[in-house]
Order: sequence, then structure tokens, then C-alpha cells
Amino acid sequence: MRKNKKVEKLKSLLNDYHIYCAVRTLRGPDSENEALKRIFSARLRSLLGIKPHKAGPLLRNNPKVPYSDIEKALNNIKEADIHYLAHVYYGLLSMKELGIIDEKEGDFLSDLAFILWSWATGGIDEERIKDFICDLVSEYKDFIEDESSESRN
Repeated sequence: MRKNKKVEKLKSLLNDYHIYCAVRTLRGPDSENEALKRIFSARLRSLLGIKPHKAGPLLRNNPKVPYSDIEKALNNIKEADIHYLAHVYYGLLSMKELGIIDEKEGDFLSDLAFILWSWATGGIDEERIKDFICDLVSEYKDFIEDESSESRN
């Protein structure tokens, strides 16, 4: 078999832990939770330089997340999302380490991924999840799009 330089380079890159973790974020959620896909997959694909093509993928260039997507992700979280959110969380840590994502945006998205993971695993009850989301919105307001204020303009 003839050696393919691109394949050999890919193999070499994937042996780096941080690159491997970042690449794992390219996948979408295992469930049909479209909000998770818009919040995480679309943004991380964009940051990793994926270009749009005929078959997709969904991309998000704007670092702001619509608040409605956070609500939808929370309300539609499934056990199947636990595995995906773990990939996202560790991928975000690696992307910060590699300088692919702004540290503050990376903190916001990794905190959100951890909160959603904790909710999906039953580690947070309904009362505490509201507090965590309120704290998240307060701390990272620059990364959350409040559609209600936009619709008033």
C-alpha cells in the first residue's frame, strides 16, 4: 500500500492529546438535541476552520449563544447527550490550551457543557439548575444573546 502524506500527517496530529480532544468536538450530539448542536458543534467546527460545503455542516461564527438555545438544550437533554457533553468539555479545555478559542468564551462554553452534563446525569436537581443557569447568565452575559431585548429594538 502506498503511503498517503495527508493520512500520515493526520495520524501524527491525532497522537497529540489536545488535538485529539479538539477533533472529537466535531461530532454532533447522539440525540436529536438541535440546540446542543447549535451551541457547541456549530461553534467549535467554525473555530476549527471547517468550511461550509454542500452537505453541511452547521457552523456558527458568532460567539454569542441565544438564550433560547440554552433553554431548549436544557429542556431537551437526554441520557444520550452525556457522552457528547464529555467530549465537548474536554475538547474545550484542549482548545483553550492550544489557543484555538478565547479563554473567556472557552470558560463560558465549558461551564455550560458541565452544567448540562450534570443535569443530564442527575447530579443537579431542578432547584439548583435554575441557580446555576442564573449564575452562568450573570457571569457570561457578553456571550449570551437576549432575543427579547433585540425584538424590542
